[in-house]
Amino acid sequence: MKTFIIAAACFLGYSAAQGSIEKDAEWTVSGLSASSLPGPQGSLTTHYSFTVTTSTQSAQCDATSNQTGAPLGSLPETACDPDTFSFSWTPKGDAGSDGATLEIWDSVTEQFATHDIPADEIHQQPEFVLGSHPYVYNGPSDFIVETQLD
Repeated sequence: MKTFIIAAACFLGYSAAQGSIEKDAEWTVSGLSASSLPGPQGSLTTHYSFTVTTSTQSAQCDATSNQTGAPLGSLPETACDPDTFSFSWTPKGDAGSDGATLEIWDSVTEQFATHDIPADEIHQQPEFVLGSHPYVYNGPSDFIVETQLD
């Protein structure tokens, strides 16, 4: 019995030192914005921004992409601040016709969360810039995402 108690105490101490892993946790995404601006010769510049908050910390995620092929471009996995968090933006369907997917990772807890952006939340703006319309994300800016273990 004494050995079991010592082993359990060591395990709990090790787990606490490693940081707690929130299985099936919820993270809050706030202030999500994404907007694209057409450039010369068919180029596209898209800016993405949001804050993700867990039960232990917050991270600011900001990035700019020059990838074309969808109204709000695409972004490979990119570091947030702090850089234990990262995110990506991936168009769904042909040229983003089915919307996009936002993925967020926490490298410390090895958790990730996915949020689907429906196509009807990506809006074309009325103005013309260099012969094309800019686009903007026009869905909820604040929402909850459920995490999974990577």
